[in-house]
Amino acid sequence: KNQKWRFSVAQFLTILGKSVIFVSVLLAVLAFVEVIFSLAHVGEDTVVQPDPLTGFAHLANQETTYRLEGHSSSRTNSMGFREKEIAVPKPAGLTRIVVLGDSVTTGLEVPPERNFAKLLESRLQAAGRKNLEVLNCGLTGFGTGQEYLLYKQKIAKLQPDVLIVAFHLGDVDDDMAASTNPPRPTFALSPQGKLQVDFRGVDKWLASFDSRYYSSFEQVRRNSRILALLTRAQLVMS
Repeated sequence: KNQKWRFSVAQFLTILGKSVIFVSVLLAVLAFVEVIFSLAHVGEDTVVQPDPLTGFAHLANQETTYRLEGHSSSRTNSMGFREKEIAVPKPAGLTRIVVLGDSVTTGLEVPPERNFAKLLESRLQAAGRKNLEVLNCGLTGFGTGQEYLLYKQKIAKLQPDVLIVAFHLGDVDDDMAASTNPPRPTFALSPQGKLQVDFRGVDKWLASFDSRYYSSFEQVRRNSRILALLTRAQLVMS
């Protein structure tokens, strides 16, 4: 019995030793891949997080490298916009133009200074309007209904003098289609002509495993390129 017991302990220690070696090697490989991805800026194109009002929004203060169409490197500000930090309240004497829209406005395909909001700002300033700024407040995937909610939640506080809403026909489908991934609030007019907002799809999404996964691992996802790639793949396949 004593010998059997010693044999069992020896087996256990052998298995434990091999497990420790395997885990150590795996962690070393993952760390190496993280370093390579970091140097190559791979896995920096995930910008979406759950949002209880609009269904989803951009991550704030997030480094982004985009390669799907074109190429750019940029960073979102504390409000999640691909823009510099915005002074609130608006400085005296400043004319502020805010552009709302979807991925066309966000313009991840080009460097920040080359999207149409910044080109407009450059041309207006070159024409003599020095104390003027044009803010790119586009959010990827947004429809006009979400932009309306975003205006009430964030944009009104920016005190824009001019508001430009970039629109294309697909925005109408976005406003009425709840079966997107992630879901978005849907909009309709009541028989009395009043705007009605339906958040059921958003609420279901926020209670789902996918949404909890996004929220629970947000800090890791911000810094792990591997997890960012897995998250993107999971979102595409779900």
